[in-house]
Amino acid sequence: MTSLNKVVQNSFLYSFSSIILRASSIIFFPLFSLYLTKADYGILSISQSIYIILVLLAGLELNKALTRFIFNKNNHKQAQDNKLIYTSLSISFSFGCLIVLFMTFIGQYFLGPILKDISYYPYVFVYTLCIPLNTVVDTCRVYLKARHKGVQVFILDTSFYSFNILLNLFFIIILKWDVLGLIFGTFLNIVIFLIILIFVFYRKFSFSFDRSIALKFLKYSTPLIPYAILNILFESIDKFSLNANLGSEKSGIYYLALTFAAIFSAVKESVINALTPWIFENIENKNELYLRNVFNVIFVGLGIIAVGIAWFSKEVLIILSSNPEFVQASFYIPFAVMSLYFIFLGQLFNIKSFYFAKKNHFLFMATLTGILINLLVCHYFIPYYGIYGAVAGRIFGSAILTAVIVYISFSETEKRNIYHLPVLLTTLVCIFGFCLFPLFDNNSLYFLIIKSLLYLIILLSFSFYLNKKFDFFAILKSKFSSIKK
Repeated sequence: MTSLNKVVQNSFLYSFSSIILRASSIIFFPLFSLYLTKADYGILSISQSIYIILVLLAGLELNKALTRFIFNKNNHKQAQDNKLIYTSLSISFSFGCLIVLFMTFIGQYFLGPILKDISYYPYVFVYTLCIPLNTVVDTCRVYLKARHKGVQVFILDTSFYSFNILLNLFFIIILKWDVLGLIFGTFLNIVIFLIILIFVFYRKFSFSFDRSIALKFLKYSTPLIPYAILNILFESIDKFSLNANLGSEKSGIYYLALTFAAIFSAVKESVINALTPWIFENIENKNELYLRNVFNVIFVGLGIIAVGIAWFSKEVLIILSSNPEFVQASFYIPFAVMSLYFIFLGQLFNIKSFYFAKKNHFLFMATLTGILINLLVCHYFIPYYGIYGAVAGRIFGSAILTAVIVYISFSETEKRNIYHLPVLLTTLVCIFGFCLFPLFDNNSLYFLIIKSLLYLIILLSFSFYLNKKFDFFAILKSKFSSIKK
């Protein structure tokens, strides 16, 4: 049985490796901004959004099924893992190839209204070539996370993202390929790591496609497919609406705001990836009060991280960017972060739903409702309020989406008490208020000092709260002692 310490350790490892990718966009932003225009960032934003949707469609949510069935009681490790891995990979890789064929012939016509002033060839086309190849890398990553192999995932992700950065620098600065260099760098990076993983990971498993497992996987994942696709559409509605109304330059500014907010997204996804297998292992055995405390502490902790990103993103942008137009993105970052914090609450409630799988076929209704709200707000607000209209759509849509997910989770009677809704909602309101604090920024040094001191007080208060719930200081002491030895 995996300890909670392992979850914390893996969360840090996953977060660090994920943030490398997000941070690279920020760290190298001053350099890339010399070669890329606002329109280039708009092209990247829209092309990436389309790619993410297609990757998700190719995956058929089989990775969630892989994680869930690894923890079946009759799973006897190696023999069964051979079937689980290759059955999942065979289905998703094959479907990815079909998507590439489909998009090659009709993609430019199908996506024409969304792309507007963006050419399908070569930007979106190169991204589509990555789709089946990405399933090979992603299946390996998901399996290692399910088995709590945090160090191996860390090595894979850091090497993957680091090499991607090197390729981006090469194509942008040396070859001067503008935004196409970023996209082609992504393609080449996936090809290289696909070859590496065949030799260092997949050769350890014997190929075995099991039809009965394939049917179980599809039965589990099929209700999640519309939910997952709608989730990606939800994430893209505001970007597509903004681009359709105001063009790629405004989309570029919004893309920078979402890039900073993606730092928080990287952390929350890392926590979910580390926490989900642990909950699957322990939900039937652990005391409900203990699990409730775990959820409460995680939600408060991630809220504090959200506040930090919302408060100090402007200073980071000022330091990194020589272009004052790009600093405008800081006005929208707190709202983008808050929308992600709403989503994180829904993800915590989804863990229980994914385990018992009794209400999964209703989850798409949550995202569909969020999309409709997002779309309506964007439709009426963007023409008058520009980028603020886009972030308003994202926030209102996220709030409604999360509310429906919470309702679906509570309608499932099993282990309902592992969530303490009053504490979670109170935390949500407090964090939302804190994230709005930068709106009072008067660009003075005093304001920076005040918010820095206030954030330090929040961190200290949380550390004492952690110590009260989980003897946090003793854990830290033992960790430092083990490092010294």
